[in-house]
Formats: sequence, structure tokens, C-alpha cells
Amino acid sequence: MKDIPYQSIFNTLQEVLPDDWHKVVFYAQYGESSYSMKYFVDTGDGQFTDCFKIKDIPKRDIIKAFAVIDSQIMPIRKELSKKDTWYVMTLVVDDEGNFKADYEYDDISEDTIGYYQRWKETYLK
Repeated sequence: MKDIPYQSIFNTLQEVLPDDWHKVVFYAQYGESSYSMKYFVDTGDGQFTDCFKIKDIPKRDIIKAFAVIDSQIMPIRKELSKKDTWYVMTLVVDDEGNFKADYEYDDISEDTIGYYQRWKETYLK
């Protein structure tokens, strides 16, 4: 089994980050036949901005970046055993090169909205 290519994911994200970013929190959620991705950026004021609300970053570029990231994650995720398959990956990177990856292994499909709200409270504070 191969590891998730964190550096490659970050390199792709970096193409759609504002120049003054200090911290990025990337969210990837996978279901049976779909995925959802989003990221939030702190530009130094302690407030996180949704990727689709960042000025001067075209939405089409963000969507292309998500497709590239999915192409890096999906083959590796498909190799995982059922008990090792995760539903949500969170990647947190700061401008000093520190990073942390977290995974949610419990099926969140019964409470996706509630899970996402709790996730935001945990990671975007």
C-alpha cells in the first residue's frame, strides 16, 4: 500500500492559495461514489476564508486542483481494506512548513451536515 502524497497535494493546493497565506486547512470527504473537497485559508488575521470566497482565485482553477488531488488520493484509497478506509481526510499546513493529517474512519453519511459543522468548530478556530 502506498502512502497519501501529502507534498503533492500541498503543491497542487499552493497553486490556488493567495500569496499572503499563513495556514491552510484542507478537507476531503469521500462517500461510496462521490467526493467533496474544500479548503480554508488564514492570511494572518486568525480568520479562515472559504476557498470559493478568496478574491483573485478563479473557481475553475480550484475545481481543477480538486480533480488533480482526487486523482492522487483515489487510487490509494481504493487499495485500503474496509477497516482502514477513511471517510474524511484533513490536512493542515502552515507557512513554516508544519503539517498535520487527520482521518475520520467512522461512516459519517448519516450526519454529514452535523459532522461538517463539528469539523469546522475543531479545525477553523
